[in-house]
Amino acid sequence: MQNKKFIQVFEYQKLRYDDSGDFRKHHFDAMVKFNELHQNKYFTIIHQGIRFGSYVGVIQIGGLTIEILPKADNNENADKNLWQNVLLNMLKICKKIQVESISETQLKKRYHSILDVYFELYLNEIERLVKKGLIKKYRKNQSNQNALKGKLLFSQNIQHNLVHKERFYCEHQVYDKNHLLHQILYKGLLVLKTFVNDSLKDKLNRLLFEFQDIENLAIQKKHFDKIIIDRKNNDYQKAINIAKIIILNYSPSLNYGNENLLTLLFDMNTLWEEYIFRILQKHKTEEIEVSCIDRSMLTP
Repeated sequence: MQNKKFIQVFEYQKLRYDDSGDFRKHHFDAMVKFNELHQNKYFTIIHQGIRFGSYVGVIQIGGLTIEILPKADNNENADKNLWQNVLLNMLKICKKIQVESISETQLKKRYHSILDVYFELYLNEIERLVKKGLIKKYRKNQSNQNALKGKLLFSQNIQHNLVHKERFYCEHQVYDKNHLLHQILYKGLLVLKTFVNDSLKDKLNRLLFEFQDIENLAIQKKHFDKIIIDRKNNDYQKAINIAKIIILNYSPSLNYGNENLLTLLFDMNTLWEEYIFRILQKHKTEEIEVSCIDRSMLTP
């Protein structure tokens, strides 16, 4: 069983590393590197530690999860479970959790961290798609064939088959499940292998088996920009939205020493403003007009 560590802190709280505790020097080093790559906007580096700022959310470094919660009072004994639920509700109202089906019961459930909400919703969405049947698409495939199939690629054929005259290097159409939608979902599942808790591992492994024939691409933002949601693939929208959050906030160990790092951070000032706007908008009447000065901060 993988040893998972969990630390909850509040905005503007300090966290110092101790090699005998859960937060250690290598965690600190990974966070420093991450912060530097983002113009030091997420927190402040102090002597042997971190001072958090206005960003709330979660940072997962290998087996350590650090959850940063909002705090509206100065009570040293503030209920962290309460503030975790407050943050989850704010994320739902502000549509940062891009799944409309999340229920009040789910919000009240005791999650290890807010990342677990995204992980569970993601696995549930993919499980639903698998049960319904993953869609197939046509794609172009280039390969060596024993018979001429599709279009012969002359230069590649000479390159590969100068000796084997009986073979043909062709480009032809294939109708299967190995297309961009599934490649994105598969990459999201692979990211979860590092971070998911034990309670979700069985479901994750079952879904990975369903995607074993899907190509493992290095998914980037440009791949999400290529996705066009239409009538045939509309059911994929929720899963793709969560996959985008997971994949684009994942930083592999290449940049952070030996630790994989996954972050989900929100500026509390902006989040609070959007939350108030959406609450007021929900209860507006014909006599009261509610508007937002900077609509670019709103999640569609």
